[in-house]
Amino acid sequence: MASDKKNRRLQELRGSDFEISEGQPDIRGWEVLDTEARKIGRVKELIFDVRDRKVRYMAIDVAHNKELQLEDRLVLVPIGLAQLDHPNDDVILQNVTPFQLRALPRYDDDLLGAQVERDISMVFGREFTGSGSNTATGSGSNTAAMAGTGAAGLAGASTGSFSNENDVDADFYKHEFFNDQNMYRNRPENTRTESPSNQEYFGNENTRRNNESETERQSESLAASDKRHYDDKDEDRIREEVREKDREAAMLAATDKRNRDYDDEEQLRKDRDQERQSESLAASDKRHYDDIDEDRIRKEVREKDREAAMLAAADKRNRDYDDEERLRKDRDQERQSERLTASDNRDSINEDRIREEERIREDERRKIREEESLRAGRLERQRNETDEEYLRRIKKDLEDNKR
Repeated sequence: MASDKKNRRLQELRGSDFEISEGQPDIRGWEVLDTEARKIGRVKELIFDVRDRKVRYMAIDVAHNKELQLEDRLVLVPIGLAQLDHPNDDVILQNVTPFQLRALPRYDDDLLGAQVERDISMVFGREFTGSGSNTATGSGSNTAAMAGTGAAGLAGASTGSFSNENDVDADFYKHEFFNDQNMYRNRPENTRTESPSNQEYFGNENTRRNNESETERQSESLAASDKRHYDDKDEDRIREEVREKDREAAMLAATDKRNRDYDDEEQLRKDRDQERQSESLAASDKRHYDDIDEDRIRKEVREKDREAAMLAAADKRNRDYDDEERLRKDRDQERQSERLTASDNRDSINEDRIREEERIREDERRKIREEESLRAGRLERQRNETDEEYLRRIKKDLEDNKR
């Protein structure tokens, strides 16, 4: 299979004998954005036309994006829909919607052929004149511009026989989708005015000579095997799409019928509920008013019974209060009489005790006066004796001095 792929007109750059010339941008790995700067994925590979030595597609690894409803998968986008943003190393997809990205077939290198290329172009709005035909409607005025220049061009390969029954015809690529000059629409004015040539972007002349003989030997076997392989794959894919559409139509019809049946049942149920509710309200209104009258009478009787019971209880409390009040007054009078008697007894006892205490205090004061009188006499005598001794000592001193 590897040798068969080398004979195909469309090949992946990675793993081939071609390479990007030094100084030219390798957009593989660059982020892919839409015109609103929302991330779509990254450029994983470049698909180039060995016969015309031009890049035809970018293999974009689409990343999961909940906002755009994108899932992880690998798809092919024509090179003419890309625009390079050199300062940020980004690829901008011009006029490509999330719906178109979701509609693109999943890229499979083994299935790549004329039918897959037509399906990709139809997703982006290109119309073909007939089923299974390579003839397409669209602009063909860019042939000269695409033939000579463009960053998507290739060099270093032979223009040997790469055609087979599974390839599109030459006019297929004469469309704006494959105009690689579109990538340089926003080039700054101070840069080169022309895009790099095919020979500048891809090189390696030695590899070209080695690849030429190999591709010529395998071209015939590739034509037959690819035709059988892709025809079978196309038929299976078409049958699967038809079955999928039939299943979707059946599911939609069944869902619509279930919705209509549900709406009818819901309406009938609501009508029955309203009828039952009306009957229930009519019966409940009569019971309600009868119950209100009975409840009102029972309430009035209970209210009168409560009032009578309250009056009887109040009268009983008043009589009990009068009895208790008389008993309390009698007890107060008895306690007052007892206090008066006890007070008289205490007063008599207190007078005797006071007189006794006064007598004792008077005796103590008398004793104190006597003791003070004795102390004063002793002090007077001591003072007198001291004065006489002092006079005697002075006289003695005087006598001693005279001698």
